[in-house]
Amino acid sequence: TKSVLKVSGTCKGPKVSLQTSLLNFGLVNLGEKILRTLEITNSSDVPAPFQFDIDSSKSIFSFDRLSGTLSPGETRSVKITFSPIHPIPHNRRVACLLHHQDPLFVDLIGTCHSDTEKPAIVLPKHLSLYRTNMTRGLTIYPPDILDAMIEENKLSTDSEGALVLHEQTEGTPEIHPFPDAVTEYFNDDFNREDSILLSHITASTRNFDFGRCVGRTEETPPEPLPLSLTNHTTGKVTVMWTCKPHSPFRVTPEVTDIPPLKSTAFRVVFQPSQINTLYEAELEGFIFYKVLRNYRNVKDATVCPPWCITLRVRGHTFELGQE
Repeated sequence: TKSVLKVSGTCKGPKVSLQTSLLNFGLVNLGEKILRTLEITNSSDVPAPFQFDIDSSKSIFSFDRLSGTLSPGETRSVKITFSPIHPIPHNRRVACLLHHQDPLFVDLIGTCHSDTEKPAIVLPKHLSLYRTNMTRGLTIYPPDILDAMIEENKLSTDSEGALVLHEQTEGTPEIHPFPDAVTEYFNDDFNREDSILLSHITASTRNFDFGRCVGRTEETPPEPLPLSLTNHTTGKVTVMWTCKPHSPFRVTPEVTDIPPLKSTAFRVVFQPSQINTLYEAELEGFIFYKVLRNYRNVKDATVCPPWCITLRVRGHTFELGQE
């Protein structure tokens, strides 16, 4: 005779948490740096590998530690430095990838002022209000139009301060539910076809491969690759790329405006300086309603945080036989 023995069990996995889901760097003057500390904790009794999904060398948000393994019960401090190079509001949502656990997210916000430019200041409350306003389809309108709609009594605010549309008409925006962590990470919110989020700005592509560029130097760089951004909102937006000095990759034009419901062409430029080298980077750009360039132009209730777009770029200068 044969007996069947059925067994079952539960695998013990990591239980990692972040000290906070938002770091506010506040108001920074152009040329200054601000440092904040983020604690990451593994409260389980098994090791937990982690990795922050950001190219720290190319971003204005610089992490002193991007990856590692947390021992059981261990807490580590990650130092993050905010070094803005443009007097604009900043907002970037960074994923912390974990082994056998859904990703965690931390929102990094900060505003930079110069002697001549004083943009609207992004506060933590603006992020939570933005998410509610986005699910109601209202973030495709720029702050100045929303202010006008409030004055015309077409909009009001609820008990939390989020916007509520009074009349449901034929042009009423669609409701957009906010996704879970895994869906948000794998979902490309700059791709209109795949996105379940409300698409404000879409990109023709976000991956650029220059391939082999042997014999190319800074004087004779390879041909730039094309990029197109489309503005699906009803307001003019400004695009600013945070290309750092001496970077082999950059986007031109570095600063430009995109009118409502229009597209603008960019070029991704690669200028290698060394032979037999592999180049790879993540380029970072901030997109925001142009009306935010001056804090006097907007009211606190309708401030819309910027969007952060990233591009993956790569190329190499390996000679044949040297790959």
